[in-house]
This record gives sequence, structure tokens and C-alpha cells, in this order.
Amino acid sequence: MSKEIVDWESKLALLSVEIERLRNILMQKDQEIDQLRIRYQKLEMSLSEMYILKEKNQVLNAEIDRLSEEFECIEMENVQLKQSMVNINDLNIKIRDLLVICVQLFAEIECLRIRIKEKQQEVNDIRRSSLANYRN
Repeated sequence: MSKEIVDWESKLALLSVEIERLRNILMQKDQEIDQLRIRYQKLEMSLSEMYILKEKNQVLNAEIDRLSEEFECIEMENVQLKQSMVNINDLNIKIRDLLVICVQLFAEIECLRIRIKEKQQEVNDIRRSSLANYRN
């Protein structure tokens, strides 16, 4: 019986060693699980942040698209305004040319008025001299 007890004690010792080894493995696995949980939580937080960034990115892209369209409209308006300025400048040049012509025409009209007055004076002088011949 003592041999049986020794066998049982040695088996018990082996089982105790095996249990201790398995407990150590379990503790290591528990630590790995805890580390994986922490990593999982961090990844979930990162994923949440990524979704938030994705939404913000979509909002910013929509704003970029809106601003791009607005820029194109303003650019087209700018081209039209530049064309209008060219037309206005052309019209200003024509107006200046017409003003020069008007000044020249007014000067010519004034000269013609003076000549008409002179001719009327000549006509009046001729009439007087003709009438003077008939009166005498």
C-alpha cells in the first residue's frame, strides 16, 4: 500500500505541477485577452473617429464642390464684366471722338454764323447803297 501511496503522491505531484502550469497558461491567456480587449477598444475608438472624420470629409467635400461651382459662376461673371469693360472703353473712345467732332462742328458753325453776319452786313450795305441811288 505504501507503494500505491507513493504512486498516488507522485501522480498528485505531477498533476499539481500540470495544474500550476495550466494556471500559468490561463493567467497568460487572461492577460492576452485583457490586452486584446484594450486593443479592441482602442480600435473601436479609432473606428468611431474614422467615421467622424469620414463625415467631416464628406461635408468638406460638399463645401468644396459648392465653392467650386460658385467660383465658376463668379469667373464667368468676371469674364462678362471684362467684356463689358472692353465695350465701355470702346464706347468711351467713340464718345471722345464724337466730342472732338462736336467741338469742330460748333467751331465751324460759329465761323459760318460770323460769315453769315458779314454777308448780311454786305447785303444790307448793298441794299442801302442801291436804295441811296434811287433816293437821290
